[in-house]
Amino acid sequence: MLEPVVLMPEDLNSAIELASEIFDKDMGACFPIFLSEKNVSNLLGVKDGGRVVSLLGMQPAKISIYGYTLNVGLIGSVCTHPDYRGAGFASRMLEIMEAQSIKKGISVFVISGLRGLYRRFGAVEFGSYHTAKISSEGEKAKIKKASSKDVGKILSIHQKKFIRYLRNYDDFKAVFESGYIATRASETYLGEESYCTFANIDKELHVLEFGGKKDEVLRIIRTVTAEKNRNYCVLHFDDSFNYPANKTTTFEGTAKIISAENFFLQLEDFFKERLSNKEYEEFKNKASKLDNSELTKAVLGKGMDLGLEGIFPITLPDYGWDYI
Repeated sequence: MLEPVVLMPEDLNSAIELASEIFDKDMGACFPIFLSEKNVSNLLGVKDGGRVVSLLGMQPAKISIYGYTLNVGLIGSVCTHPDYRGAGFASRMLEIMEAQSIKKGISVFVISGLRGLYRRFGAVEFGSYHTAKISSEGEKAKIKKASSKDVGKILSIHQKKFIRYLRNYDDFKAVFESGYIATRASETYLGEESYCTFANIDKELHVLEFGGKKDEVLRIIRTVTAEKNRNYCVLHFDDSFNYPANKTTTFEGTAKIISAENFFLQLEDFFKERLSNKEYEEFKNKASKLDNSELTKAVLGKGMDLGLEGIFPITLPDYGWDYI
């Protein structure tokens, strides 16, 4: 009987071949850290005769929420060869990865997908994320196309965000040099104190990550949009950008708090900075009566009212360069 196992370095090529076939992308090129020897201990697979026929990957990451650190696991490249589907491999690997990740101190899974598989696992949609069409008309910016030499500047701008993924310089440089963001070819442009990363999606120009001053971000977008002879560019942003939206949706994937214990341990001081000790204990008491899916809805979405107006939902950053 075939069973999921932790993959070994010698399994990487087979895993990348499977993922590339299923997603019709060069997944090794798109994800040079995620699908690498460095992260192979976080890849689960089912092998038949040495060939990987089912795959699930996790990459540990840290999110800074107003200076407090939340340990998350980014779940992606979940796929099974057509000849092996229906055996429940993906569901089993999610369960195994959840148990392993809790032991590693991870509290939340962020999953790049909306499949029924993830809903059955207990993951839910969450958050409010927006898009707006930015015209090429209007004030422009002095810009340059960023190269790997500019990674430090990009990270220094990114570091000023109140809610963000914490990024290791070397890993981010490798991802940046891949030239892909969310599996799409990308270009990043720098202004004086801001940056925007562009990609084409369904023949439209999109900004999938940006940082810096709002006015300059908009000027960079107008400038690049005009230079590429486009009428508009689609900007992706969360509530913190405070800009009129053409469309509002949930996060492009799903999430699940996999360990309430880890979650409260990591964000205890975040809550205690905003709540009295009495309020915090009452909140924890209410939360203890929820299963992990309900707790995720309550704190990351607009689920159960925990009686703490202004605290929830907690916003998680959009993927940007951290897409898995």
